[in-house]
Amino acid sequence: MIPFPKPVRRTFLVFLMMLLPLCGGGRDLWAHLEHEASTGKVDLTHFSEIPVLYDGRIRPMDSFAELVLYRISGSKTWNGRPAVEWLAETLFDPARALHMPVIRVERPEKYNLPQRANRLYTQTEVARSLTARKKELKNFVKEKDIFSLLEAQQLHLQLLRSLSMMAPLPVELTHDSMVRLFPDGAPQTLNFLSTFPAHDAVKKAAADIFGRKGEDLSEYTPTEKGIVSFAWQLGQIQNGGQANKILKILPPPPGSSQKEKKWQTPWQYLLSENHDDDSRALLELLKDMYLSYENGHYLHFHAAGAGFSLAIGHKFCQADCQYKLQAETLHRRLAPLDYALYGYSGALAFILIAAAVRFRSQKSGTDSCIYAERGALILTGCAMLCHAADLGLRTYILERPPVGTLYDTVVFICFAMPFAGFLLAAFKKTPFIFPFVPLCAAGGLLIAQNIEQPDILGVLSAVLNTNFWLALHVICILLGYAACLLASVLAHTDMFRRVFSHATPTENSRLLHFIALNGLALTAAGTLLGGFWADQSWGRFWGWDPKENGALLIILWLTWVLHGRIAGKIGDTGFQAGIALTAVIVALSWFGVNLLGAGLHSYGFTSGLAYGLAAFCTFEILLVGSLCLVLKKKEKRK
Repeated sequence: MIPFPKPVRRTFLVFLMMLLPLCGGGRDLWAHLEHEASTGKVDLTHFSEIPVLYDGRIRPMDSFAELVLYRISGSKTWNGRPAVEWLAETLFDPARALHMPVIRVERPEKYNLPQRANRLYTQTEVARSLTARKKELKNFVKEKDIFSLLEAQQLHLQLLRSLSMMAPLPVELTHDSMVRLFPDGAPQTLNFLSTFPAHDAVKKAAADIFGRKGEDLSEYTPTEKGIVSFAWQLGQIQNGGQANKILKILPPPPGSSQKEKKWQTPWQYLLSENHDDDSRALLELLKDMYLSYENGHYLHFHAAGAGFSLAIGHKFCQADCQYKLQAETLHRRLAPLDYALYGYSGALAFILIAAAVRFRSQKSGTDSCIYAERGALILTGCAMLCHAADLGLRTYILERPPVGTLYDTVVFICFAMPFAGFLLAAFKKTPFIFPFVPLCAAGGLLIAQNIEQPDILGVLSAVLNTNFWLALHVICILLGYAACLLASVLAHTDMFRRVFSHATPTENSRLLHFIALNGLALTAAGTLLGGFWADQSWGRFWGWDPKENGALLIILWLTWVLHGRIAGKIGDTGFQAGIALTAVIVALSWFGVNLLGAGLHSYGFTSGLAYGLAAFCTFEILLVGSLCLVLKKKEKRK
């Protein structure tokens, strides 16, 4: 079979669909499609693939829809429907979308809104409430919830107005004097876009009428009232749409200069001076999609969407851009991290089953125990393959190492820890580490989901936009974090084993020392590389930045614990407790310094993690302290 390119195949399929009604065998299929259209089902396949520039990079429409819906409503779906369906209804049927409860309000009682379980309200309700609170809006900086609500409301309003130039105008051309305003004759459908060639003439005629007869409408003839009303409506629509900057789906035409290579919204293109033929054709296809959706002609909507996608693919987007869009669509539909989390959780369940069987039978070689352990091994391997696929797709889509945001770092370390655990179990002959591999990975992925939902695949801040140093410095220091956390988990395990069994503290001391030493070396190397990067970017090697101090804190802590152990100043229990508390130091360096909101590493600022971080640190200190007390008492009894 000849491997035809995807655009050629799509064109052939569209052409074949057009021929189906002429074929006897295709009538049933066409009737089936028409039946689906008549029942209100819209095929959004091509619409969801349309590229849009948002948040600094080109992404498919379904990814854009999910991200925008989450910022407005706090959810990736609306009433159980995919975000792309909500977006299509918002763009192509704004009159109905205006009354859809989609804007999330955290404290509705503060805005005199009715209490609802889902805390979702319509654009009309929110706008009315915000209008009543104009005085408080002047001090919105002091009230973050007002700022967030205003941001969500404006984002939704921009979506509603994105294609307002295609909405029908409630105007009738009742007189020849109105028809003559159109140089090429009156259009069949009256909207801002179709009447655009006559706008200057309409405005001039309205200004002339106003100049002759003033503001007294009783002096106007019906035709003059129609012209003035027509001009006023055009002005209102333009005022509402000209500030629209969100739906950038018109790419720069081929051959544009570097300064002109900017994606535009339909409103930006329409009100600009450069109207190239390619962009005009895309706007016509977009108009066909709007009118087809509005009139319920969903087959025509699907065909227009296919034409729009094909036109962009042929004339505007390069092959690598199309492949990245397809990769992102694949990444969203497969959701490999979800399968990885299921795999790690299933492996953990099998490990618990094996532990329960071994504890009950006091035999390590029972068949059920062996089968459970093998099942855990297979599930962990499959989960790690899914995890690796996610990291690979993320790297290809973003064209950078997948460690540029806080979310990225958590996902990366959740893979590094199981991978290191597998290596230690294989080469160091320490199979007891394996049970903690899925535990650490599953727990880390759950934390990642709470940090960022949905996964926006965000672009880098300018301070990080250097792939060479990003790969060297950040990956190195994150591997150090992973080693430190793995050592902490092993130290916790040894302490628990000593409390509940007759295990000796020296059984795994060499392995614990080895992992902690590697964590110290990797963190120190990563910190030095970060200094070289800072010297290149900011002109100074070290500036006592909170991030730099956080990395230094890990180095100092591990140096103190390891040297105290080597010098004999710290005993077995103290050494295990010190390594166990390394998790607290890593958490403070990893997450804690981001809460300060200070320093040049502004890309890492986060909020909402303070209580969780404080709870984790408090729990860890109390837990390790309690284990130390129990072990000290146990040692005294001996």
